[in-house]
Amino acid sequence: MDDLCRALPGAGAEKSRDAALAYPGYASAFLKKVWADAIGFCGTELIRRSVGLSHVADIDSIRDEAMRHECLRHAISLGKALIVIAERIDGVDELIARIRQYG
Repeated sequence: MDDLCRALPGAGAEKSRDAALAYPGYASAFLKKVWADAIGFCGTELIRRSVGLSHVADIDSIRDEAMRHECLRHAISLGKALIVIAERIDGVDELIARIRQYG
């Protein structure tokens, strides 16, 4: 996540006019919070699209009922995991590893 903060132009304190962003470490902490919130939201969407009224067409189109239920189980498990561990996922590589772990 720190790599992201360094890569974003204007994310550093030296280029900001915003007092909050100029505070050392604030931009990094803010982006980490946004990252964790986004991962948690992805988890809620996985669950909502699996059990809610707005299903995923790709899963609904699976004709084999056992396979369809297995795919739904995986989606719900991954969604739950993403919600629970969102703040411990520090980067894209770790996120991909977690997705593969539950896939």
